[in-house]
Amino acid sequence: MIAYILGAIGSGKSTTAKLLAEETKSVLYEEKFEDNEHLEDFYEALRLGKDTKKVLEGVQISFMHEYQHLGREIERHYTSKNMVIDAGPLAGMAFVETHHHLNQIHPAFYKVYKMFWEYYFLEQDRLKKESSKFILIKRDPSDLLSKIDKRGREMEKGITPEYLDLLQYNYEKLLREHFADSWSGIIASPEENETSVLRVVRACIR
Repeated sequence: MIAYILGAIGSGKSTTAKLLAEETKSVLYEEKFEDNEHLEDFYEALRLGKDTKKVLEGVQISFMHEYQHLGREIERHYTSKNMVIDAGPLAGMAFVETHHHLNQIHPAFYKVYKMFWEYYFLEQDRLKKESSKFILIKRDPSDLLSKIDKRGREMEKGITPEYLDLLQYNYEKLLREHFADSWSGIIASPEENETSVLRVVRACIR
């Protein structure tokens, strides 16, 4: 089985994914945002209200390479081990859809990226997706912002509640359109930490 743990920035998806992998003794594939050399420039442009189109392309091209590596890891472990994936290609598409809605991405790049996503994630790996579970951790945008503020990453200071709300909407929209029978949404309250969310995640993947 492959479990994809999804959520907006600050949702606790990465910590939840680690806890789930440890508990189930699964292979963990973590989102490598720190290796994306364009991400900090993107957040700075977003914070300053600058044009994000060009830097956004760099961000997503870097993630495209990461998703291809993830595909190879899935091939390597698919038949012998369970996997827990922090974010993954669906997260990238939700991100792109959000910026397409905000008119912050070139239409031609949006079209090419969507074709890439549909081929590599929807068509090429269709059989693997049939044995996958997708868990979306949702939180109120004010709760997300509080958690973002607490972790203190300078580059994330320009994020707005409207942006987070739209990002969560696009996650759910993609899941409903493409994985209607294999996803679950968890609405976490501000009082719920990753350990309490994990209990619900366990129930969803059984």
